[in-house]
Order: sequence, then C-alpha cells, then structure tokens
Amino acid sequence: MNERNGRTALLIVAVILNGSCKNNDNPGSPTPPQCRTFASQFIRQVVKPDFTTPQETSRCTFDTATATLTCSGPYMLSAGCPGTLTTAYSWASVSDFVVENGAVGKVLQTEQRETINYPSSCAGTGTLMVKMAYDASRRLTSRSNSAVGSSGYLNVVYSAWDDRGRPTGGTVTSNDHPAPCQLTESYDEQRRTYRTSVACEITGVETVSLDTNGNVVRIENTKNGIATSTETRTINSTQSVCR
Repeated sequence: MNERNGRTALLIVAVILNGSCKNNDNPGSPTPPQCRTFASQFIRQVVKPDFTTPQETSRCTFDTATATLTCSGPYMLSAGCPGTLTTAYSWASVSDFVVENGAVGKVLQTEQRETINYPSSCAGTGTLMVKMAYDASRRLTSRSNSAVGSSGYLNVVYSAWDDRGRPTGGTVTSNDHPAPCQLTESYDEQRRTYRTSVACEITGVETVSLDTNGNVVRIENTKNGIATSTETRTINSTQSVCR
C-alpha cells in the first residue's frame, strides 16, 4: 500500500478527524453551548515504532461566512518525506460548528477536504474528500471517502447510536476490502476520549483524547493490540466562535 492509500486507509479507524472537531439539539441533551473555542495554533508530533516526526506547527482559522475551519502546516509522512497537509472542515452553519462540541465525539460536519503536497518520490499531491450524511434526527448515518481523480473509495455506514445521537456501530467497506468490516465506537465523557475499532482480518483501534474545549490533544492507534502510532498536540493559541 503506497503512502497516498495509507492516508485513506487510516480513515478506517478515524476520519475523524484528526482534527476533526466532534451535541445536538435533541430533547434530553444538555443545553447546547453558545460559543466554541478552537485551537488556532498547535504543535504536532507523531511517534511510530521506526520513526518520530519533528515537532510541526499547524495553524487554523475559522471562516464564519462559510462555516469552515481550515488547518494547515507541515506533515512528515516518513524519514525523507517532508510535505504539507491542509484540511478544511465544513458545517452547514456556524451554529452547528458550536453545538457539535456539546458532547465528546459528536459530529455535525457536512464535509472534510484534505490536501497533501509531497515530493513525487513520496506521495506526490492529492486531495481526499469526506462527505457525511445524516437522518432526520441529525444522527450521522454515513461517511463517504474518495480520493479526487481516483477510483479508490472507503465508505462507513452506521446502524446504531447512543442516546445522544452518536454512532456506536456500523460497517466499513473499501475498494481494497469490499467485504464489510465491523466498526464500533464508544465515548467517555469523564476522560474526554472516544474510541473507534474496526475488525477485519486484523483489528485496528484509534483512541482520541480531547481537552476541555473539545480540541484533539492525543491520538493513539493500534493493530491487534500493538501500538502503531501516537500523535500528541500541544495547543499554544486559541480563538472562540459564538453562534
């Protein structure tokens, strides 16, 4: 699997984001927040069994006219492969961006666009599109992932949710693995973490930790219980958006 497909395959156990910001207004939910504080600058470092990236600074801005959060910065795939990663997260409204943060792991995004730029000897350039769909109760029902200009795909279909409308189970299919893999998701409000597990021939697990503002500060990935990567983010500046 090449580096470009590697980024797509990573979505089997995440999509989310990384950086993905994660309440709804349904009866029974806590009062939705009025403002949201996002990381406008953070330092990222990824540790893998055979490689540790340098500390890389990303910057994020929120456009209230389009309800889009854009984060960009250096992103090293592996030794000798420096590049840049720009991710744009979109919502239907500023209000959705704010209230989404009322529950750990909640998603109200409509679209995510990820653009990489690396030397041709590594991964070259490419754009990954992620589109989300929801039911009448505003529960996330699917994520469709595709690389622009490629026939590759990765689709997530959700079939179970908790009482706050967050997905807890579903299936994952892709062009590399058309047979459905089982997906489970769980949430811990006290620890402020959410966990995604995908079971195929191997089991991949991703655990995401959030700060008190709902910003990602740590991402841990394992395969069959063996650590494959740990990403830490040190947030050194924030901005707030109100609805």
